[in-house]
Amino acid sequence: MRKILLIILLACLLLTGCSAGPVKSSGGSAPYAPQTSATPSETPGMTAEDHALGMIESALQALATSPRDDLSTVSYPFEDAYAYSGSAEDAITLYGSKDEVKPLSNAAESFLNEVCDLVIENMPQDASAYDKYRYLAYFLSEATDYDETFAGGLMSITPYGAIVGGHSVCIGYTTAYLYLCEKADLWCCRVYGYSEEGIHGWNLVKLEDGTYYVDVTWCDGLGQIGTEDWQRYFMLTEDVLLDDHGVWDGGPATGTTLFN
Repeated sequence: MRKILLIILLACLLLTGCSAGPVKSSGGSAPYAPQTSATPSETPGMTAEDHALGMIESALQALATSPRDDLSTVSYPFEDAYAYSGSAEDAITLYGSKDEVKPLSNAAESFLNEVCDLVIENMPQDASAYDKYRYLAYFLSEATDYDETFAGGLMSITPYGAIVGGHSVCIGYTTAYLYLCEKADLWCCRVYGYSEEGIHGWNLVKLEDGTYYVDVTWCDGLGQIGTEDWQRYFMLTEDVLLDDHGVWDGGPATGTTLFN
């Protein structure tokens, strides 16, 4: 029954879109709209460095303004059970056919992984676990805009759509953050639920004292990286999140520290 409910939930997400948060995103820095213009992997001469280094530098600069060096550096490895299955497998789950989503070309998949590898290579290795998660979320906020019109189609629910294409809905933010955490070997899983605005998705991550929710979609919609507004939906306890979210699948958050 749980699996059936999750399939119905995901199908509704694709048909109706998902919650962009209290304020719609004013934008990240990636200028490429999927399916409406050439993506970086299709642009002659475009490299992962060309695409990502500016956003990586912005993420590092924002992190340097308020580092949480007082927090634990203990982190937990990513669990294979939570790995991103890929758009083709998602399509089989949702529609019974992988034909609904075209798989990435080898060049596109390679470009995505080169970008992600570059992000991870530049992650401060001596940072607290909290800041490693924040660095990845900062980068993702810089990389993507909320796709309010679903112009990117089903690509907007994928890591490629968010990280390379530059446009995503909430599930795109969620899968992209999961993908980055997997690359960084940081524990993370997806959470599905709802808000007053509709069906929604976000992530659960793990610090030394327990698990916390991270809603990068709403962080990105509320403010620029490094600001208090952006921070409002990063590392939330169960009680705080439930003020304006409802959980259908995933969780709970077991951590009790109020970071905000």
